[in-house]
Amino acid sequence: MKAKRLTAFMCAAALAGMTAYAAPVGNGDVSIVSAAGDILEVSGTAPENSIDTSTHYYDNQDKTVKGYMYQSGEDTITRVEYVASLKKIVVETYDMASGELKKSKQIDMKLSVFGGFFAGEKYNYIVEGENNADEDPNKEVFTVIRYTKDWSSWKSKSLVGINTQYPFDAGSCDMTEYGGKLYIHTCHQMFKSSDGLNHQANMSFILDEENMIFDSYYTTVYQNNVFGYFSHSFDQRIINDGEKIYIYDHGDAIPRALGLKCYDPSTRDFKSSKIVDIPGSYGANYTSITTGDMTYSADNIIIGAKMADLSGGTLDNHTDLKDIYLLVTPKSSIGQNSNAKTIKLTDYAGKTGLDINRNSAPHITKVSDDKFIVMWKESTGSLNWWSSSDTKVRVKIAVVDGNGRLEGSIMENTDIELSDCEPILCSDGNVRWYANSDGKAKIYVLDPDDPNNFSDGEYEPVSGDVNRDGYKNINDVLLIQQSIAGWGVDIDKDAADVNGDGTININDVLLLQQYLAGWKVKIK
Repeated sequence: MKAKRLTAFMCAAALAGMTAYAAPVGNGDVSIVSAAGDILEVSGTAPENSIDTSTHYYDNQDKTVKGYMYQSGEDTITRVEYVASLKKIVVETYDMASGELKKSKQIDMKLSVFGGFFAGEKYNYIVEGENNADEDPNKEVFTVIRYTKDWSSWKSKSLVGINTQYPFDAGSCDMTEYGGKLYIHTCHQMFKSSDGLNHQANMSFILDEENMIFDSYYTTVYQNNVFGYFSHSFDQRIINDGEKIYIYDHGDAIPRALGLKCYDPSTRDFKSSKIVDIPGSYGANYTSITTGDMTYSADNIIIGAKMADLSGGTLDNHTDLKDIYLLVTPKSSIGQNSNAKTIKLTDYAGKTGLDINRNSAPHITKVSDDKFIVMWKESTGSLNWWSSSDTKVRVKIAVVDGNGRLEGSIMENTDIELSDCEPILCSDGNVRWYANSDGKAKIYVLDPDDPNNFSDGEYEPVSGDVNRDGYKNINDVLLIQQSIAGWGVDIDKDAADVNGDGTININDVLLLQQYLAGWKVKIK
């Protein structure tokens, strides 16, 4: 029997076709449920709370990530999470293979606002801030805390004032390191301007990691620097490919575009491009775009997004379901004002009869320069773009190459969850992340070489998805009709037997039509 390829670690019986183990919330045991059904009990203590999976949503203005995972040893993984109910940062280390909790620690915040976490090569870093409603130029508003890799000691460096009323406001906080420097890209609401308003913009920092000294920081209006000035900036990302640093912003006014910059630390040269122009009024907050993870291949920068079709020069309604795209920008084109190539992975827009009404921006995990795992969540829930409530329907999984091209079909799973924790590639070749579900922090493991192997190496049919494109729609109805008529079309016969009676006939057509029309019927 071939081993299961997608594993969720949780305190429950094994899911159908999956293996599971758990990281409990509150005092309890970790249950490791193997494919054979054997249960091993491993004692451990986990945090009292964990992130709500719905925090994976942002529909116009991002928010800081609260949950992270990194490989902390040859055979261990560590999750780091800011738990608001505790006002502490929880650090837990697990055995990578078994899920056994090895150690757990809770760290007090130095300031009151959590910004982000970064696992560096030599140190771990946490960024925090402090609200400054009175615009006090002498108030500590931003700090970087450097921890040893075993979290036993720390050193910090802080800044006061820096034109900051509210740090990390209406955006995110991302970090990368290169050449002994920590690069931090985030945002803030600034002190009141001459027009009497407090504007939001990006802000950025370069920290000497050993000396804990800021080489430079950029927090004022219209500052021309390696990071570029965006106001408003609703999402910020920063990565490096070992040679250059790439910086991303989601702007609604200055400029009204998605922007990408390339900085060469060796020459200190920088260049920038608007990779997606956004229609609409200058400064109008709604942009019809939400972006997810950013990564790189040998030749391209790849950004995941859910967005409307903007080719007609108009925005959609904020309640409209948006398609999943990959925005692919050749590294060589940055600075030439050439737009990103938009690769559309889904076809939701304008469709009726769908069983979802919202989705998440995609996570992207790099496996190699020519292989990436893309995952997003499809849900029901509030249609308001500012809402974070949802009821998950399924998670979609796609494999793309280094140019963003889809390889094979889009897969789906109804038993796994996503969160704001960015999935990571571990040294054993598996992708790991965690999410909170049913009050427990669950760690998921996916084999990128076989991401849809949920049933001992065989494809698991999805009832009604006759053409295996990852969706149930009128195309599947037509294929069943054509098959019944003897057209010789290629269909998934198990998926076409919608009522599960062992035959494919007009009853399956009618049942699928009723299901797509929203009737209260059940398909197998």
